[in-house]
Amino acid sequence: MDRLISAIAFVKNMITCKNFQTRHKTDSRAFSKDGILSFERVMLFVLGRVNTLLDFEILNFCEKQGMETFAKSAMVEARKKIDSSAFKQILQNLSHVLPKDKLFKGYQLVAVDGTELQLPKSPEITKIYGTKRDNCNWPRAHIVGFYDVLNHHYLDASFDSYPCDERQSAISMLDDSFTMQPQIYLLDRGFPSIGMVQKLNHMGKKFVFRVAKNFSAEVMAFRDSGKDDIVTSITYSKSRTRTNRTSKNLVLPYTFNIRFVKFILESGEEEILMTNCFNDEFTKSDLYTLYGCRWGIETSYNHDKNRSLIEQWGSILENSIKQEFYSSLILHNFTSLLKDAAQLKHDEKNEVRNPLNINMV
Repeated sequence: MDRLISAIAFVKNMITCKNFQTRHKTDSRAFSKDGILSFERVMLFVLGRVNTLLDFEILNFCEKQGMETFAKSAMVEARKKIDSSAFKQILQNLSHVLPKDKLFKGYQLVAVDGTELQLPKSPEITKIYGTKRDNCNWPRAHIVGFYDVLNHHYLDASFDSYPCDERQSAISMLDDSFTMQPQIYLLDRGFPSIGMVQKLNHMGKKFVFRVAKNFSAEVMAFRDSGKDDIVTSITYSKSRTRTNRTSKNLVLPYTFNIRFVKFILESGEEEILMTNCFNDEFTKSDLYTLYGCRWGIETSYNHDKNRSLIEQWGSILENSIKQEFYSSLILHNFTSLLKDAAQLKHDEKNEVRNPLNINMV
């Protein structure tokens, strides 16, 4: 419980910081007068939403804050004065101070994946995000998230119109989410690119990609080689990038060592992993375990959509919807801390010693 209290105090300190407030106000003159709805109170209101009618949200908030009630229109106007980037920065900064007790061989495991969110069909949202894509008449957002699958908290996320370039979104977030913490990034088939490989290698990060069998000439040669675990060197030149999957801002020529590992699933299907987790530190069995951990972000998305009702928006304005999106991820992280505290208390009460500790040191 102490960790949850510390995390909440960390967020409160951020939103009361004058530099933080100045950076994220949409108008420098906003909140210049003393009023019932200050910058801090508006932030706390959004962070404390429980996805009910706005009237009930206001009554609940005012009761907890010990303050007089206010009109719905006042909160709608006050939220316009705070850019959604405030909530995104809280999520990013909070990720650096949250506990990272559960590691795989000393590495934090970060799964990267995308999902879609249905948005309100308001004039503003429809104009920005559009409709009538893939036979869907509702606006949709495309989310790419960074998720610590062992400690169960979000590190960062993007919020773009659907569809978006998931690879480029992930590469852009790597700069914002940079940390000296040893990390292994786990990515599915939609994300591998040479630009992503170069970016992660340059940052000194490990990665495990699941790749399509025709991803590159080297992957196809490995597929047909009859081998199941090799290390090879690959070179990308300017001429090669014209016909191969790459990313923007790729520095050429680029030569790198890479490991390919092949697995046969119980279904008989063949899967190929591409990684810079080499044989001297990671066995083939380790890589199988690592990639299996990626499923944690899928179950997290499912929970946020179907249990936390993240798509039950309390606004029809883009900035406010983004506020609620990032707020929901922050609350997800708080909930994870609360669950961990409850589990620890339960284990101590029942004298459980190191339950289900899989290869984590």
